[in-house]
Amino acid sequence: MFLMAEQLPVGAVVHVKICAHHAAELDGLVRFSGANGTSITFSKVTPAQHHEIDELIEEFTPGEILAS
Repeated sequence: MFLMAEQLPVGAVVHVKICAHHAAELDGLVRFSGANGTSITFSKVTPAQHHEIDELIEEFTPGEILAS
């Protein structure tokens, strides 16, 4: 995941909570952090969390892109 967020130290352990219609809460590790945002790799994603992420992607992706 790439976030438009303040710079975080590379290697930092983070807890991400996404509040939306389909919410998700995951633990991760900062892989990159720069002026344009932060890249986070999620660790130990359960099947339920994976489903939450899929629903978030569907929620925030325009239908015409998903239909392609």
